[in-house]
Amino acid sequence: IIVIVSTLAIFAVSLWSFQFIPKNFFPQSSRPEILVDMWLPEGTSIKEVEAEARRLEAQLLTDPDQRFVATYVGEGAPRFFLPLDQQLRNPNYAQLLVMARDEDARERLITKLRMKLAEDFPSVRGKVDRLFLGPPTGWAVQMRVSGPERDEVRRIADQVKARFNQNPILQAVHDDWLEPVPARTLVVDQDRARALGVSSQRLRQMLQATMSGAPLADVRAGEETISIVAREPEESRRLLTAVNSIYVPTDLGAFIPLSQIAKVMPTLEQGIEWRRNRLPTITVRATLPDGVQSNDVTLKMFDEMQSLRDSLPAGYAIEIQGGAEDSAESQDSIAAKAPIMLLVIVVLLMIQLQHFGKAMLVLATGPLGIIGAAAALLISGAPFGFVAILGVIALLGIIIRNSIILIDQIDQDIAAGMERREAIIGSAVRRFRPIMLTALTAVLALIPISRGIFWGPLAYAMMGGILVATVLTILVLPAAYAFFFGRSPHKA
Repeated sequence: IIVIVSTLAIFAVSLWSFQFIPKNFFPQSSRPEILVDMWLPEGTSIKEVEAEARRLEAQLLTDPDQRFVATYVGEGAPRFFLPLDQQLRNPNYAQLLVMARDEDARERLITKLRMKLAEDFPSVRGKVDRLFLGPPTGWAVQMRVSGPERDEVRRIADQVKARFNQNPILQAVHDDWLEPVPARTLVVDQDRARALGVSSQRLRQMLQATMSGAPLADVRAGEETISIVAREPEESRRLLTAVNSIYVPTDLGAFIPLSQIAKVMPTLEQGIEWRRNRLPTITVRATLPDGVQSNDVTLKMFDEMQSLRDSLPAGYAIEIQGGAEDSAESQDSIAAKAPIMLLVIVVLLMIQLQHFGKAMLVLATGPLGIIGAAAALLISGAPFGFVAILGVIALLGIIIRNSIILIDQIDQDIAAGMERREAIIGSAVRRFRPIMLTALTAVLALIPISRGIFWGPLAYAMMGGILVATVLTILVLPAAYAFFFGRSPHKA
């Protein structure tokens, strides 16, 4: 009883300790590429974006840690890496792909690039990242606000952004609607326009011809088609006064200035608006320093916003997005299939042991691997994510196999005429060496991949789980067998 109770207590402590283990859905890649995102204010000319990108590129080309630099203006790099977070085309965006000479050079370049962007490019919102494995998420911490009315969504998103700004470890806080852009709205006096014989269609045609150009014809030059367009010179059509200088023909054949029937009103409008399930949705995003797990920060901030979420009007919501959301979805997917997995295991155990109680005893030893997995992850500092979850699930099969071997040996000894107590103790002693040698072989085989970024968490979880669970199985399973099945059946 003491062994069983002690094991249960240790198991409860291991479950409690998972709150101290860093969580990360997928680890970063060890590839040498670096992605540098440069966002200028919405509405910035693409020529200005190109000039800033070229200035950063010129500084990088003199760095000995880089092998080459590729610059993309107005769009991101093509998909050269399957989990790449590709960016939509945007005139105020540029991306630099920097190839470092090795992993150490990559880390030095990341530090220098972040300092350059912070000191030499104050008007640029920059992000310097390694390549990440797993589903592309883009930003470390993300929360989305959605609802039916865009003004209310904007107000709530500003409150979320204020909470982000209060957190000292969050950097580059912004939302994906970006900045409002200056625009011009033409307010037409329809009564005066009708009196002078000017229709809205004609007014639109003259505006298009002046600002964008009126197509006249197409000319073929080899395999290319060149359009002939009549429009104002570039120097004049970019001026704010260009609209007022437009002359519009009337039905009487005369020309009148546009200023007689309309006026131009400067305004600010949203340059981009995202929708999710047809609802206006704003995502507040931020980056994190190296070494800080994004899932832990996201979940903590989401819990701290409980009061804000409780005060939201009906139909509005604040939800987690990014890596934390993907991690929750993957765990829900695994949990949904767990009952089927357990049912298959129980059926196989019943076929093997021909005893329901013994099958449940073997199944109960499966979670013992969590004790060692939690200890190994705490000691190594490896994150508990999707890959580590796979390792914990794999432990279940290894531990159950050892338990079946031990119980089968006990049953064989009892059937051979040994006393139950002697059979239990003798089976544990005789099976200790082969079970431990098998466990040590598996642990040693996992050592080479334990230093890898991707497979490291799985290796640590399995190594700790196999060692601890094997020892506990040798101790706990005989004790539990003796407690539940240690008495000899009464003969009539």
